[in-house]
Amino acid sequence: MQRTWFKTELCAMVLLCTTMQVMWGSILTWASLHTTQAHAVMLTGLSGIPILFWRVVRGNSVHLYEYLGMFIMVVAVIVMLLDPYSLRKGESKHNTYVDGIALLANIPAAIYFSIVNKMQREYITSEQTILVLSLTMASMYMVMAV
Repeated sequence: MQRTWFKTELCAMVLLCTTMQVMWGSILTWASLHTTQAHAVMLTGLSGIPILFWRVVRGNSVHLYEYLGMFIMVVAVIVMLLDPYSLRKGESKHNTYVDGIALLANIPAAIYFSIVNKMQREYITSEQTILVLSLTMASMYMVMAV
């Protein structure tokens, strides 16, 4: 396995990975502006659940503790969403629309983590991955700011 910077597949992976991270971060920021911080952070940080589902669909082995952890996370999210006192200041009722969109942020997050894993296994080292993605993300955010 030869590690190289100059492969079309690697460049596409870097671009897709950066796009997924920008989507994930943008949804987190948007959710933070429209729901409680606890809801925004917890609901956008559940990327392990789609990854676990994808592993099960592909037929990969999944440990019992991974199922248990997923079950605990799902129960915690349900309890959090059903809490009648979890409201932003000035709100009279819970905004389930925003929470649903915050949950969708886990799809680009799961794609991001899967691509990073593949990049580190097949193409470049962890340090190079961090450097390349950080520079690409910074460039993408600068373009979006203009």
